[in-house]
Amino acid sequence: MKKFILLSLSLLILSCGQKYVEQSNLEVSEGIHTLYGEKFDGVSVRLDRKNRVSLLRTYEDGYIMSREQYYNHHEVDFKWVELDNGKNIKISNIKSYYKDFEISYQYYSDGSYRIISENGIHPSEDPIMINVVRNGKTEYFDLEGKLTGTEYYKYGELYKTDGYSPDM
Repeated sequence: MKKFILLSLSLLILSCGQKYVEQSNLEVSEGIHTLYGEKFDGVSVRLDRKNRVSLLRTYEDGYIMSREQYYNHHEVDFKWVELDNGKNIKISNIKSYYKDFEISYQYYSDGSYRIISENGIHPSEDPIMINVVRNGKTEYFDLEGKLTGTEYYKYGELYKTDGYSPDM
């Protein structure tokens, strides 16, 4: 229930005052995304053939801040959103994946957690490129929600394992 409430709140927050555009309308140069020549602030979506969102990214000042993927099978509920061009699209209420600079979630199709990973920004020689990698604890769960294993990372390098963790 907690996951459903958090997902509902995140969709509500995203829908309030956000500009939604199709990902193909954005231009990228040196890691900065623009729309009509301006650094993009808002949400881009990639659609499947039925106008359902398969990938959603949020941007601030032209940079990707988070990425979400969605399950789009027939059992899920959808929310309608209007793009800046007037096209109506559907966003599923069940994510399959979410990632930002601090945390990543992977979900089973019923909405329960599959993997929770702490993230960090990996030092990079390229000032434009931002590398987000596992940095901290990664927990693995089975279909019943039971913790099956934990891994610990430092800037993308595994240094400790507790219990079973799947080969991914």
